[in-house]
Amino acid sequence: SERPLAFDRRHAGDLAILLGRAAGGGQRWAAALTTNLQSGFPLLRASRDASGFTSIEVVRYLPWTSSTDLRASWDAGRLPHCADCRWRVVFDSRNILGRRNVLGLRNANGALAPSLAEVEATANSVPLPTQPTPRESPAYARRLDSNDDGVITPDEARAGRFAAALDRFDPTLYFGAPRQLRLGVEVTF
Repeated sequence: SERPLAFDRRHAGDLAILLGRAAGGGQRWAAALTTNLQSGFPLLRASRDASGFTSIEVVRYLPWTSSTDLRASWDAGRLPHCADCRWRVVFDSRNILGRRNVLGLRNANGALAPSLAEVEATANSVPLPTQPTPRESPAYARRLDSNDDGVITPDEARAGRFAAALDRFDPTLYFGAPRQLRLGVEVTF
């Protein structure tokens, strides 16, 4: 029987267009445009039958992902006082189209975000203070004191705990690389 793995992708395609010096020409400029297209990762569910046998099934596949990258450069020539030194201006971009590629979902609910109940359960896993916390206390945290009056009320502590629980469930790891644009100078010796 075929068992899918969490990183299996069934289909993929790559395209590369090279121009100028990148294609082997003698020009001072170069450009490379690359595109990668891949089918989505499988979302798996493990289940155990009465005999204890665990089976893994694909619930669904995540959306297709793609990324288009562009690199262009212009060779500016030799550097003064260095016969073997050359410099060039480089523009490098990753995911230039800004695709929001979903690479994973939560196993618990099949979504990018946790449920409100999960966040609240995490926030309430440690007992909240029942009395206000004054600035002189070692438990005082300035960022929790939202009105900056020198006292953290139980409500302010609850809001801070909830914000920390949201940070714990940060969904950014479930996305591919964001759009990145870089402009720089390369020097070869």
